[in-house]
Amino acid sequence: MNLWRVSARTHAGESCTLSLAQGEYSIGSDPGADIRAYGREISHQHAVLVLGESRLEIRILNPPGDTSLNGLAVGERAVAEYPAVVQVGETIVEVGRFVMQRAEEPTQIIRRFRARSVGAKSD
Repeated sequence: MNLWRVSARTHAGESCTLSLAQGEYSIGSDPGADIRAYGREISHQHAVLVLGESRLEIRILNPPGDTSLNGLAVGERAVAEYPAVVQVGETIVEVGRFVMQRAEEPTQIIRRFRARSVGAKSD
């Protein structure tokens, strides 16, 4: 399974680093979001981060919002090659290059990421 190193951190110093599989991950202020984001214009379901084989895509679901990809403002959608930095409000998400690890079910990876995501409340 192809995995990418993903690190999320806030200006307050909270952080989390995991390896995630190719796929779509929700970003927003909702506690159930795959990646929690904070900021005054960040909605519960703000954006979707798509990890592809050679590049990532960020899709904004509920504009406006303070979102950038590699320092450039994102309107509705943006694409970049790895490594890349996505900033959503006060949360910075760094997506590194492909890493190889033991295969794991995608649902297990997401469950762990939600539990350890920046600002997430553990169950």
